[in-house]
Amino acid sequence: MQRTLLCLRNSEKVRPGLFQSRSAAANPRRNSRESNTCVFDSRCGTSLWRGTSDLIRGSLLACVIFSPALYAADDIDNLAGLGSQANFRLFSEDLAGVLSFKAVAPAAPMGRQGYDLGVQVDSTKLEHAALWDAACGCDADERVILPKAYLRLGAEEADLTFSYGKASGTNIAVWGVEAQFALAIEDASVPAVALRGNYSRLNGVEQLNFSSTGAELAVSKRFGAVTPYAGGGRLWITSTPKTVGFEREKFTADKYYGGVDFAIGAHAHLALETDKIANATSYSAKLVWRF
Repeated sequence: MQRTLLCLRNSEKVRPGLFQSRSAAANPRRNSRESNTCVFDSRCGTSLWRGTSDLIRGSLLACVIFSPALYAADDIDNLAGLGSQANFRLFSEDLAGVLSFKAVAPAAPMGRQGYDLGVQVDSTKLEHAALWDAACGCDADERVILPKAYLRLGAEEADLTFSYGKASGTNIAVWGVEAQFALAIEDASVPAVALRGNYSRLNGVEQLNFSSTGAELAVSKRFGAVTPYAGGGRLWITSTPKTVGFEREKFTADKYYGGVDFAIGAHAHLALETDKIANATSYSAKLVWRF
C-alpha cells in the first residue's frame, strides 16, 4: 500500500482548496501553484479509507489544523448562481451544519477558575454540494474542512467559550461564543448535566449575513481517563442575502451530538465528536491544553 500522505516539494504543483474536488484528487499535479503543502495522495490505499469508520476519519483530519493552506478555496461570491429561493434555503441549511457552534467537550464544568486553549477541526458533509459549486464558482467536494481556535474561561459551575475559525485563502470565517451552566455536578452516581447557549456568525462574505443561535442540553460521565458525552438542542438560523433576487431565510434546525473525551496527562485533553444538524453530518477533533 502506498503512502497516504505525500509532501510536495517545490518541484511539485498543487491547487489548494477548501473543497477538494474528486478530479483534483485524482491528479494533484494538475493545477497551478508551487507549494510545500502536504496533501492526500490519490494513489494511496482507497480500501484503507473505506475500511475506516467516519468518526476516525474525521479525527484524523485534525492534522489539517497545522497545514490549513491545503483547504484554501474560491470565495463565496456568486449567490446569484443559486438560481432560486428554494436553492438559497438548501444552501443555508448546509451552512448551518458548517458554521454552527460546536463545543466538542463533555458537560462537566472546569470546576475552578482557569482557562483552556484549544485547536479544533470540523469536517462537515454537504447535502447539496452542487449548490456550493454555484455559490463559489468552484468544484466543491462533499465535505468542508474548517480549522478553529478556542479559548475557554472556567469557574466552579459555569464556563464561557470563544472560538474563531478561518479557512486559508477563502472569505469563509466564523466566530462564536458559548455560555455553559451546570445543572448537576458529577459524582460517583450522578452524571454531569449542563445547559448551553451559543451564538455563531459568518464573517468575510460580502454577499451574505448568516448567524446561528442555539440552546442545548448535554450530559457526560467520566470513567477514569475517558469521558463519553451526548447532547441535543435546537438552532435558530438567520440567513440574509445581500444580492437582488433572494429573500431572508429564518428557520430552526435540531441538533444532536455524541463524543468521547480522553484525558492526556494532567493538562491535555483530546475530544472526538460527531453531530447532525438538519441534514448535515459533521465529525470533529479537538485538542485542549488546560491552565
